[in-house]
Amino acid sequence: MSYPNSYLRGLNYPQGERQVAKLAPGGRSAVLPDGTMLRITPAGQDDVGALVHAGDVVRANYGAGGMVYSVSKYHLYGLTVYGILYVDLDVERTKTGKVKASDLNWLNELVAQDGKIKHLFEVNEDEVEVVRSSLIEVLI
Repeated sequence: MSYPNSYLRGLNYPQGERQVAKLAPGGRSAVLPDGTMLRITPAGQDDVGALVHAGDVVRANYGAGGMVYSVSKYHLYGLTVYGILYVDLDVERTKTGKVKASDLNWLNELVAQDGKIKHLFEVNEDEVEVVRSSLIEVLI
């Protein structure tokens, strides 16, 4: 069975996050011991951290998204993946322009391929698009 994310996979493989993926031929994928296929950023291509920055506005194909607060790199299954911390565009801000921590949201388990930001799991077709690139400072 293929799982669309590490949470659902973890329900059936409680120690699954400790597994290490092996690179598959072609340099675009990796495979877990159970056969789950994962995307990787091919050598020489921009990673998520190069494609999206604080202040950008992003939108996922399923509707989630907003203004990016930060982009973080972490490792899962021995692979480099990214998370995008964002706030909805219509959230109320304080008098100083900040938002509450409870208004922050995450897009996780992301990799880049061919200039697109995609979910790590190949069976998951979710994609994140930079709707508007910005150099403004994000106040949180």
